[in-house]
Amino acid sequence: MRVIFLDIDGVLNSGRSVTATGSCYLLDSVAVGLINKLCEEADAKIVVSSTWRKRVGPGIKDSLAVAGIKRRYFHPDYATPEIDGMARGAEVKAWLLQHDDVENFVCIDDNGGFFDGQTLIQTNPQEGFSYANYCEALHHLAGKTPGVILL
Repeated sequence: MRVIFLDIDGVLNSGRSVTATGSCYLLDSVAVGLINKLCEEADAKIVVSSTWRKRVGPGIKDSLAVAGIKRRYFHPDYATPEIDGMARGAEVKAWLLQHDDVENFVCIDDNGGFFDGQTLIQTNPQEGFSYANYCEALHHLAGKTPGVILL
């Protein structure tokens, strides 16, 4: 199994999307679409690592589905555990210790806090999850390179 540890702020919303919509709760439809495409192309499942899982609680999966993340892409255990005072990498590590069937994973986040061996696809928080981030994540997860898109 392949897993995407997904942050929200600076990934699915951004300075760009907040400026355009006036809300940090309206997620960028392009970023959402790219995450869905990544899950499809890499045959990957989403695990939410964002602090939103603490604020929204169990409803985080529903909130992301309303924003356009397809429900079929969530892992059944769709959120990392909350470990007070620990870096996000510790929460990812704790989740992985409970799931030995993971063959590959990436962490998509606009911040650091991850450990060696935890591949970080770091987004620009002003732009969010970009096509370049998508290409990098697809390569790391599945060894694939998207075809050239001609406009």
